[in-house]
Amino acid sequence: MAQRPNSFFRLILIGGFALGLSSPSFSQTPAPDPQHRTEGRAGLLSESEIKGNRDIVVVVKIRLSRAGKIIDTPAVSGKGGDFITRNKMKNRALRSVYRAQPFKLPPDKYDQWSQVTLTFYP
Repeated sequence: MAQRPNSFFRLILIGGFALGLSSPSFSQTPAPDPQHRTEGRAGLLSESEIKGNRDIVVVVKIRLSRAGKIIDTPAVSGKGGDFITRNKMKNRALRSVYRAQPFKLPPDKYDQWSQVTLTFYP
């Protein structure tokens, strides 16, 4: 009978871990999750989500290594629109940036592209 509670707690732990990975983050700077798949058509916002939120602007600031990979956690900020849609856009912009790496940029101009600011509009 000792096996049963142990298996039950393992199941709860695994289920909780899975739920934690799938829930959206609404923090100021979303946790980097380059492997996370987006829902819908390539993670685009639906027309109903965009309606009334066309003033949203999301800015992602990244530092890149010489190999074109992201260094540290990107700074993500947003303004305009409602809180939930703005945070969805912030998360999707961050995932897009992670998916785009490694960035193929001229190595001799590293000083010019080592820090990049990207701006996203709906």
